[in-house]
Formats: sequence, structure tokens, C-alpha cells
Amino acid sequence: MKAFRRLFEMQRSELAGFVGYLAIAALFRASNNSVQTTAPLLGRQALSLSTSSIGLAVALSGVSAVLTAFLISVRKTPLKSAPRLALLATGLSILLVISKDPAGFFLGYIALGISGGVMYPSLATIGSHLEGVSPSRGVAAYTFALSASLAVGPLLESVLLRLWPGSLVVAMGSFLPFVLLALWLTKKTEVGSVQGPPEVVVPKKKISVAELMRIRGFRIAIYTQLIYSFPFVAAVSFGALVAHFIYHVSASSTQLAFTTLFMASFASRGVILLYPHKLKLRALVIFSSSLSIIAIVIFALGSSPMELFLSFALLGIPHGLVYPISLNLARNSINEDELDRANSLLSAAAGSANIISPFILGYFADFFGLRWMIILVLIPTIAFAIPSIKREGYLTLATQ
Repeated sequence: MKAFRRLFEMQRSELAGFVGYLAIAALFRASNNSVQTTAPLLGRQALSLSTSSIGLAVALSGVSAVLTAFLISVRKTPLKSAPRLALLATGLSILLVISKDPAGFFLGYIALGISGGVMYPSLATIGSHLEGVSPSRGVAAYTFALSASLAVGPLLESVLLRLWPGSLVVAMGSFLPFVLLALWLTKKTEVGSVQGPPEVVVPKKKISVAELMRIRGFRIAIYTQLIYSFPFVAAVSFGALVAHFIYHVSASSTQLAFTTLFMASFASRGVILLYPHKLKLRALVIFSSSLSIIAIVIFALGSSPMELFLSFALLGIPHGLVYPISLNLARNSINEDELDRANSLLSAAAGSANIISPFILGYFADFFGLRWMIILVLIPTIAFAIPSIKREGYLTLATQ
């Protein structure tokens, strides 16, 4: 395999930076995900919060993520030490949520949003400028590392919940050492700050946010993210509640369902990592949209644990495909010197779903039930899929 041969051909410094970068991404995402998937159940059990209140907390996380990513997108220069700042915010988020204080619960979600708003666009940009790695493979490896951590993280939580039944604080708190290890790696591997594009790239004029939004390829990148954002928010933010109240499975089994989702994501991103230059982006968008719709229907109408696991497995495949597809669409649509800004704006635009959907879905669930809440997710999924299946916008900058 060319991908594996290339690893052996890399210089020692290049390989150390590449591996360190992937480890930081994985440790961050596993820790970040522990709050996303476990905190809602903790909020219900320890704080007796309603579904709508939990939805509000998730929405606040979305607001802070979007504002943070947008502020970074309009900066004239990259934010220095972005990964370190994001990791500190992640650690603070975990500490606040497990404090079992209502105010800490909401503040923890705000810190969670800030960490994501800083980290995701920063890591995406760094992945496109790694020494000894092509931009396509760098982005593919980055998203692959995210999925690997998402597959392992819930599995770890499942084991801890079996050892300490019902102790959600122990399950979430176990990720704090991961945050500390990632912080150490940012210094050890020198992946602690965002580097600008190579010096050979001389920007003529900074493109405005409005001009970016007029590029159809970049708009499709946003649409593609939004196709899956709503199903993902429903599954991650309320999946533990659905599993408990509709499917009647334990907290440990719920984490295994999340493991199934992220293992499917891991597998699909593995394919992209092996063949990053052979992606048929439009076909993958159509496939991801169709699979998302099928999975939502099964998730909403199912009743047995097998159907829960099946719906999560099907949701995992588009989860693995959508993010690298969006990053590639954005990178193909703009000049390289605008990549940092484009990635930040992509995160901000996609994160808007994390503002709108948790709040609406939470209140909808309180009035109509969890099943109807899941069915509601079909509306935005189909709405964003329709403009994304047209052929225009899938050409690369070179072919245009």
C-alpha cells in the first residue's frame, strides 16, 4: 500500500510531527466526546434536568462554538497556540460538568463549544500543511484519528460503567489524563500553534466572508456538513435518553451503541485514508444523505436493542464520510492562503446546527415525545441534501 510505504519514507522529524498531530487530535476528540454523549444522562439523573433544559445546554455549546470559530475566521492572522487553548477549555468543560452543579453544567457546555470552535478548524488547517504528507492524505488522516478516538472513547466508558455502575462522574473524569497528555504532546511535538501556509504562497488580497459564501463549492461544503449535523446532534445529545426510555438499555450498553456508531465511522474514514485522491465527492454526498435518512427512520421507529445498534451503525458511515468530504470540497474551492479562514467559517456555519437543533429538538421531545423528535430531524436532512446533489460546485479549483 502506498500509504504505508510513504510512512517508512518519511524523515524522523516528519514522522514524529505527523504521529504527534494525530495523537493530539484523537485525545482531544475522545475527551470532547465524553461530555457530548455522557453529560445529558448525568444532567437527567444527577440534576433532574428536563430534555428541553439539556437541549438548551447543548444549544449554548453551539453558540459558543460558532462565535469562536467565526471570530477566528475574521482574524487577519491565525490564532497562536490554538490547540493548547482548546485542550484547556476541554479539561475545564469536564471539570464543570462533573461538579454536579446546575450552573457548572451549563458553563461546562459553553467551555465545550469554545474548545471545538478553536480546535477543529485549527487541526484541519495544520493537517493540510504537514511536512512530508500531501494535503489530501493529511486531512484524511486527521479525520481518521478523530474516528479512531470516538470508537475507543465510548468503549472505555462502557468498561468503567460496568466496573462502577452508574458512576457517570468516574466515566467522564477518566478523560482528564487524556487532556493532560495531549497538552504535553503539543509541546513535545511542536504541534502547539497554527502555522500559516507555505511561504511560497503569496496572497494577493484577503477574500471576505461574503466572497467565500458566493463560491458554490464552498457552499456545498457547508450544505454537506449540515446534512449530517442534525442527525448527529439528535444521536449524540439525546441518544442516551432515547436508548434509556425507548430501547430500555443500560448506560453501559448505550456506550456500546455509540462505539458501534464510531466504529462504522472509523471504517469509512479508513477507506478515505487509503484512497484520498480517488474520492468521488458528489457520489459520496448522495450516498451519505441516503444512508442518513434510512438510519433516522430506523432509529425513530425501532424498539429492540438490535434496531438501536443497527441505526447507530448506519449513522456512523455518513459520520465518517461527511467531514472529510466537506474539508476536501472547501480546499478544492479556494486558494491555499485562504484555507485557515475557510475552515473556521466552515466550522462556524456547520456549528449553527448545534445552536438551532438541540433547543428545538429538546422542546419538541417534551411536548411530542422522543420518537417524533427523531422524525423531525428528517426535514433539515432532506432540505440540505437537495441542493447538494446538483453537479455544479464539485469541480476542483484547477479544473475550473
